[in-house]
Amino acid sequence: MLVQFTVENFRTIFEKKTFSMQTAPYLKKFGNTNTFNSSPINLLKSAVMFGPNGSGKTNIIKAIDLLKNMIINSYRINATKSVKLPFQPFKMSQETKDDEEKGSTLFEITLLLNNKLFEYKINYNKEMILMESLKVLTETTDKLMFRREFDDSENKYVYEIGENFPDYQEKTKKNVLYLTVLSEFDNDFNQFEGKEVYNWFLNDLIIIEADDDGINNNFIKLLDDEIKKENLLEFLKIADFNIVDIDTRKRITEVPEHLKALMVSEFNHEVDDHFEFTDVYTIYNKYDSDGQISGTTPIHVESYESRGTIKMINLALILLDATENSRTIFIDEFDNALHYEISVFLLKLFNSELHNKKSQFIINTHDLSLLDSKFLRIDQIWFSEKNKSNITDFYSLYDINLESSHARSDLSYAKKYMKGKFGAVPIINESMFNFNFFNKGDKYGTTK
Repeated sequence: MLVQFTVENFRTIFEKKTFSMQTAPYLKKFGNTNTFNSSPINLLKSAVMFGPNGSGKTNIIKAIDLLKNMIINSYRINATKSVKLPFQPFKMSQETKDDEEKGSTLFEITLLLNNKLFEYKINYNKEMILMESLKVLTETTDKLMFRREFDDSENKYVYEIGENFPDYQEKTKKNVLYLTVLSEFDNDFNQFEGKEVYNWFLNDLIIIEADDDGINNNFIKLLDDEIKKENLLEFLKIADFNIVDIDTRKRITEVPEHLKALMVSEFNHEVDDHFEFTDVYTIYNKYDSDGQISGTTPIHVESYESRGTIKMINLALILLDATENSRTIFIDEFDNALHYEISVFLLKLFNSELHNKKSQFIINTHDLSLLDSKFLRIDQIWFSEKNKSNITDFYSLYDINLESSHARSDLSYAKKYMKGKFGAVPIINESMFNFNFFNKGDKYGTTK
């Protein structure tokens, strides 16, 4: 599970900022429902990020998604060629623009896996990995798995390899992560402590983007299980959807030779001659003129269903998976295409003592109705805002000083947020809009 994630110099996140899922001290509210009482630290089941458009909420999700893709794919994509790394630094100041080639991006992540705390760090620019390390954190002495750092004066990497940890220095190129090389080459990788970190990124970190318009391929296979499909249909009925069944149909598409050759060249491994796709159909009852059921009709989900229905099916499948497996799920623009009552229903499930015993949900939203102490602890509520220099800041409600030394847990937050009490609200200059647009004034406030 995610403990914390630190980002520096990525898109609008310029200064070093940390997002945390660790429970705040001394808070007892919803302690038995909204938190995991785990060892050695307690963690939150969910967190909700609020903030105006363009404030950088999505960039936190993009950052961890980029880190995931680098860890899983860096060897296959970069090992045989000089491919630039996905370097997306802050670019909105003169200083960073002039010094962009010398800048670097830092990602640090702490995970709780099998009751152990792992800390993984990378620092990189568009050309190379500057630093990478993996260690186990303990109360006494941290245990180093590996560390590599580029020494400019010697023009080479300096490695520290932990005891009994595999040494693949010779196979690790400057634009490839050592963790990825381990997973590709070491036949005994699953025997080593630290493999959990790679597997967490590969299997347990789920990213739901705002513009996803189809059923998530990672979860379609759940529909082959009749029990899981029945559970999905019951879930949709509870949420007031009239879907009576869901059907999947597989189709095979041949890969054109020119595309196959391109993919072999790009990814350096053989490609199958055919791709298999799974189409999903929702089944609805048909009614005659007397209002009696006369049959059923299938609807191709991606062609005809609304974004809200597709999103709800995706979330339902993810929730069914998350009840059996430990997942950390980031959802961008959670409220997009969902009714308020459904959003509340899902948020309650995320924090349920009965239904969620293993998984975390981190969402961002504009829905201020969710900013309510009836559902959330103050350490679950986060805000993002962008200052005049276009730099993103994010912080939790727990960290904001209110009338007492910190935010009280019995407040209703939405009105205070809309009044700007917590920051992270857009400032709309309506007088400028009215004057410049309706009276056709110019941008300096003069009429023509």
